[in-house]
Amino acid sequence: MKKIILGLIFIFCVFTTKSAYAKNVNIKISNKNYKATLINVKVDGENKVSKEMPSFIYQKRTLVPIRFLSETFGASVDWNSKTQAATISLADKSIVLTIDKAVATINGAEKAIEKAYTPRLVRVSGGSARTYVPLRLISELFGYDVSWNNKSQTAIINTNTIIEEDTNDVIILPSGEEEPDQIKPDNDAIKPNPNANDNPSIKPNPDGYAHLTNVVLTRYNDKDAVLFQGLKGKYKVTKLDNPDRLVLDFEKAIFDDPELYREYSIVMNGIKGIRASQFADNDTSKSDKNVRIVMDLEDSAIDYQIDETNDGLVFYIKKSMKSFYSYDGRNFAIKNTEGRVSEHTYDDLRKTITMSVETNKDIETGTEKFKDPFISSLVIEKAANGYTFTINLVRNALVEKSDDRDADYSLRLSRIVNSKPSDYLIMIDPGHGGKDPGGVSKIDGSSEVDFIPIVARALEAKLKAAGYNVMKTNDTIDEYVDIFERAKMANSVNADVFISIHANVADSPAASGFEVLYSSEAKHKNKTRKQTEFANCILNAVGELVGNKGRGLKEGAYVVTRNTNMPAALLEMEFLSSKKGLALLKSQAYLDKMVDGLFNGIVDYLNNYY
Repeated sequence: MKKIILGLIFIFCVFTTKSAYAKNVNIKISNKNYKATLINVKVDGENKVSKEMPSFIYQKRTLVPIRFLSETFGASVDWNSKTQAATISLADKSIVLTIDKAVATINGAEKAIEKAYTPRLVRVSGGSARTYVPLRLISELFGYDVSWNNKSQTAIINTNTIIEEDTNDVIILPSGEEEPDQIKPDNDAIKPNPNANDNPSIKPNPDGYAHLTNVVLTRYNDKDAVLFQGLKGKYKVTKLDNPDRLVLDFEKAIFDDPELYREYSIVMNGIKGIRASQFADNDTSKSDKNVRIVMDLEDSAIDYQIDETNDGLVFYIKKSMKSFYSYDGRNFAIKNTEGRVSEHTYDDLRKTITMSVETNKDIETGTEKFKDPFISSLVIEKAANGYTFTINLVRNALVEKSDDRDADYSLRLSRIVNSKPSDYLIMIDPGHGGKDPGGVSKIDGSSEVDFIPIVARALEAKLKAAGYNVMKTNDTIDEYVDIFERAKMANSVNADVFISIHANVADSPAASGFEVLYSSEAKHKNKTRKQTEFANCILNAVGELVGNKGRGLKEGAYVVTRNTNMPAALLEMEFLSSKKGLALLKSQAYLDKMVDGLFNGIVDYLNNYY
């Protein structure tokens, strides 16, 4: 069963227990005075604390100033004092939030939001009224992971988030671990519970709950394994990164430990440590009890299995894909298959190398990702007579069969010295489309899709005429493609660069100029090549033709630039909300400059930085 848990449903909740050093602040909301608890906010490890406009807890919700969105994530925030509405614009979204109104307008469509998450006008320590929004809206707007460290009273935002999809009953969440305030870690190595039964057998408990009695290292099916004694029933698995962890949450379960928290000094291949705790899940009734187990992993790519036995649940690491191949940065070899390997086929458009292996041997399937100049990933899949090995290349390479007597089949990869346009694949992303017209001008009702396809089609024609391979995520104003799907499309064909095209809109008619958005490889570990250089090439090339660099570069976790693995940039052309900007967008000369600037920027990057 497929489950996708996006940041927008990741519920950020603050518990009632406060740390000993928590500070209070006087606030005023709706003419009522309250005492609120000040908190810290960290974004990608950096403290984001403002004495002038602090963040705090109000009614078990963390509130941050709306200015936080623009200063931290590069969002455009415009305030309408008459309607008391804030317009937040970022990448593919324009969202209007109104003070004390439980409705958000997203790209022109209204959506109900929980009353507890409505924006508020807040006076802090008698100061001026400022707009504050619940931190949960960060995840709803941008897909970021928001978690909470109760001990330090710190909200943690991680923008290094890739939303994954899983085919098992495993829920993949963005990184970040919510530590409930019932947990009381003491950072000391704790030995397994000496009072636990060493040889239990799961039996129905009179209270109707499964009981975790111990966590021990054991052997299972001739493999090292971890036994969670006494646990059974419904659970969900959450995969986290930074650092790599696996979290198991068990419903209707009790941890038989007086401290309700314990760290186990268990180390085995793939696992660096384990800890368990009792906590109340936000999604269930307060009367329900849950057990959380967190395992620190050596590598996020670890393949594992969980089986239920008479003694409890058993966790073990499956055989690695690395048992069936080797790679030293230039030479790739298939080995230990005990079968026949077909001649490789090389698709230079998709940048893939494919080999078929006929064998009766059980080979591990899955995907291995690489940080490498040549190979981005290896995919091993089950086939009719054996298995298919697919190598996804970062860029086209010279691929030659080599003679490795210790391998079943081997290849040597080397760089193509003089690349030509036909070696590259450009993915163009015309923004919005179909049910989503994008931003709409209040001046004459023009929308983004009135101008985006003109530029996208002209750019496509110009690139093809120069010999480049070109694909688009969508083509007409009648077609809408989800922004996450657009990134998947680009990744699936291993495009060399990705360029998204938009027009801009703001609540203020004074906003003007073009800008280029991108996601840095320093903040997003799936980004393997020079993102800033690509964005700068686009900015400089467009700016040279326009006569200025507009609003410059903006770095952030925009979905289409963040989730694409290749260099990616999003061009925001002029503002529909400005009379001057709208006139430029309606000028063919201006649109031609956008086309030529994008073309020149792409070529500059491929020739000088790729």
